[in-house]
Amino acid sequence: MRDLKGWGADELKVAVKRTSKRMLGLLLAAAALPVLAAGLPPPYAGTPTAKDYPHADVLVLSESRDFTLLPDGRQVEKVRRVEKILTYEGMDETGDPKVTFNEREQELSIGRCRTYTADGLTVDAKANSFNEMTPFELERAPAYTDWRQMVITKVGLDINCVVELEYTLTDKRPWRRFLEGVEPLEDQDPALERSVSLTVPEGTALNYRLFNAQAQPTVTRSGGSVTTTWTLRDIPLAPPNEMGPSESGFLPALVFTTCPGWGSESSVIGELVAKAEAVDSPQLAKKEESLLTGLRTSFEKIVALHDYVAKDINTVRWPPADFDFIPRGAAEVYDSGYGNALDKAVLLCAMLKREGIEAFVSAGRQTVPGGLDPGAVPCMAQMDTVLVRAEEPGGPIWLDPTASLAQRSPQDFVGFEGLTLQPGSRDLNTILGAAGSDRLEAHLDAAAGAGLSLEGKGLITLAGRYSPFYAVEGSADEQKAFLKTFLTSFLPGGELTEYSVVRMDPGRCVFKIAFKGPAPKTESGVCTLQTGLPEQSILAGFPASYLGERRLPLVLAGTGKEHLVLRVTLPEKAKILYLPAAAKLVNPAGSFARSWRLTGGLLRMEVSAEIPSRVIQPKDYKDWKELFGIANAQGERCVVFGSEEVRK
Repeated sequence: MRDLKGWGADELKVAVKRTSKRMLGLLLAAAALPVLAAGLPPPYAGTPTAKDYPHADVLVLSESRDFTLLPDGRQVEKVRRVEKILTYEGMDETGDPKVTFNEREQELSIGRCRTYTADGLTVDAKANSFNEMTPFELERAPAYTDWRQMVITKVGLDINCVVELEYTLTDKRPWRRFLEGVEPLEDQDPALERSVSLTVPEGTALNYRLFNAQAQPTVTRSGGSVTTTWTLRDIPLAPPNEMGPSESGFLPALVFTTCPGWGSESSVIGELVAKAEAVDSPQLAKKEESLLTGLRTSFEKIVALHDYVAKDINTVRWPPADFDFIPRGAAEVYDSGYGNALDKAVLLCAMLKREGIEAFVSAGRQTVPGGLDPGAVPCMAQMDTVLVRAEEPGGPIWLDPTASLAQRSPQDFVGFEGLTLQPGSRDLNTILGAAGSDRLEAHLDAAAGAGLSLEGKGLITLAGRYSPFYAVEGSADEQKAFLKTFLTSFLPGGELTEYSVVRMDPGRCVFKIAFKGPAPKTESGVCTLQTGLPEQSILAGFPASYLGERRLPLVLAGTGKEHLVLRVTLPEKAKILYLPAAAKLVNPAGSFARSWRLTGGLLRMEVSAEIPSRVIQPKDYKDWKELFGIANAQGERCVVFGSEEVRK
């Protein structure tokens, strides 16, 4: 610094004036930049980092969702989320969230989108941070384009920054029957605190259930309204490797509605569905006639009409609950060539009824023991699946209007719990599988020739959920492909040479097969006869099988009993160098047994397994892994022969 000693008064005035101008310039420059402070502001200083949450990319410091039903029937939703970015992946994950809203019925206002960096910067989102778009799922569906998404681009993101986001959705007019929703309380990001509050006018009944969490709500009254609030703290992240369509039902969630009962929903939606089914057109009638030319039985007609709706009418993957389960007319769906699940169900029912086939629409969800129970709260928002029940002389057939029978057959709907959408329905119906009907059996006999090549025949039986009826019925190519997959997974390298159908119905399929197996390779003077588990076996594989433990239950494809027998007549001089010992295991997850026996020149392998429950609890997961391990142990599935003796 310069020494000011000896300066005169005039010199000092000039210096001060120049300094003031410099300071003013610096202040103006600073005003154009983000606000600078010493680190994060007090509410967020000292909050956890990636060291405290090593498996997370984003940490939610607090999140609140407030739903209000106004006296005039309009609804307001307020969201406030404060999150801390822990990794660069977290910046990608949370940098551009989308807020979905109905532009015709709702007004979206964004109150705040602000970032506080660890370096002390405060950065507010600018006008160009908010961009409206048509949801990808609705781009080719003009009838649904009232639904929009606001893309919010957060700015100033960096590791350990904190982002505040606040927005409000306000109805422009009353347009929904009830205040209702399903609020997940655990997701891919851990949270220090998460709350949901519901505000309704005094005297308005509120039905709710908190699933998979323990939290008592607080209730406050003010200005003629009642507010009920649930708050959860220290919520872990939902384990991504354990998540599947069914496993999400085990996560904490709040289901709520002001609907008094299922009858209120079915009476209104049932009338809407009936009116939509009645919307006809000459073009639709002509199309249906062309689809059914030459078909005689009701089953053939059901399959043909369902196949058309599932494959040729484009599916719009958007929740029917967002449309308040109000369907478009059948002819409109046909003319446009697209529809959501409910629209397509209406079209399918209309076409079936024209042919005198009774059909009903049902909205519901797939359930598993211990998961979210849709019957507990009469809330349509939780119904994420729409099915059609078609009445047929052999019994009702359940159909997914968005998927062919080869993709999703009635066996896949076991556990579906839904409401029939017709006036008078007051209870949910559950699709049940026949007790003890799920069986997989194979009995194969083969003769071993030179080099241990095989040639044989056998019988394969698949019943209940194992039955491939809907995937292969009427198609020789599909039947052959199915049997080829079965054979090559059971006998690696096996070749299907011939087959015939013994029985073919929805509950049971029986096939006779003939097959060949190539001679195994010889290595170090030995050759090995290998076996496996059919791909259709429950024990053949399951998602994330590499996990050593689980926090959530594991949901298997189903339950079942399996019995496999392979008998091989060996060459006279065949010499077995290794024959696996018998293996047997019974535990809480199920049972498995495999035995090898040589009697004279007949080698016999027998496998039996039973899986009694579709849901494996975390405490039983190690038992399931042990069962899976013994069933797939490579050394226990093969027999080793001396190659010289085999060639003789």
